[in-house]
Amino acid sequence: MVEELSVRLQAPPLFLGDQVDTHAIVHTEVTLVWWHFLERMREKFPADSPNWKQLPGRTIMLRGNHDAPVNFQSGATSLLAHVSQCRVVLEPTVEAGVLFMPYFREPERFVEACRLRGECLTVVCHQAFDGSKFETGYFAEGEAKPSDVPQEKIVSGHVHSPQEFGKVWHPGAPRWRVEVDAKVDLRAIWLVEFDAAGRLVNREPFPTNDAVRQIMRFVDLPSTPAPTGPWAAKDEVRVDVRGPREYVEARAPLHEAAGALVRRLPDPIKRPQVKESDGVMAEWSRWVGGYKAPRGTAPARLKSMLKERLGEEKAAA
Repeated sequence: MVEELSVRLQAPPLFLGDQVDTHAIVHTEVTLVWWHFLERMREKFPADSPNWKQLPGRTIMLRGNHDAPVNFQSGATSLLAHVSQCRVVLEPTVEAGVLFMPYFREPERFVEACRLRGECLTVVCHQAFDGSKFETGYFAEGEAKPSDVPQEKIVSGHVHSPQEFGKVWHPGAPRWRVEVDAKVDLRAIWLVEFDAAGRLVNREPFPTNDAVRQIMRFVDLPSTPAPTGPWAAKDEVRVDVRGPREYVEARAPLHEAAGALVRRLPDPIKRPQVKESDGVMAEWSRWVGGYKAPRGTAPARLKSMLKERLGEEKAAA
């Protein structure tokens, strides 16, 4: 989809980091997939700016935290395999007035690098900020404050959930990966436009819902029944069915027939408190309450059968 959009819109791709997910480990199959893709992009978008020097293509890749060893001390990164195919951002880089930044472990170093290039109006990076919210629902802690960054707009990867606050824009990941991602209904690849001064002036989303596996999660309640499909074969749908046992047993098969992964969660049966001093039969009646026998035996008949059983046990004693 990225390749199709890039060609159709005549816009070279910009990747916001974490092109791989294995830190210090390099998987050759993944490297080969990227190599072929970047070769095609290099042919379609040859370098046309003197600032690119000897680099043959205009695709940009930011080094994310997952693209390198955790300690970041060696300078190693799996993206070194592609430095002859595209612009791999390993250090602060200015292109067409826009500041591109790799991931910084220390927020203060990131802020310092931004201040050294304060003339740039936009910074494109791979950082979390004070106010960023991860897909787990937790807010980022100990990260850079947007107010400390001199650029007027921050476009950042790193955070998978799409969000925007103040001058920070996290476009979010374009695909669903784990169950918590189900909280997001729409993911997209974005077409962005910068003016001659490097200011972000336009952005347009191209949803990926129809192109990738979407993860959806629903809670089916008597008060708010969940939809029962049909669902696309590529998608992963999870449904928790809650309520009285009869409701759960009636609704669960409908979701399963549509291909959903279902959890049956019937309401717990409330057991009344009993007192032996009130007598066995009185407490038994209170205990069974609204019990419905699987084969339809009436409560009165059950009570009669209990009396017979108690009488047999008393005689045996």
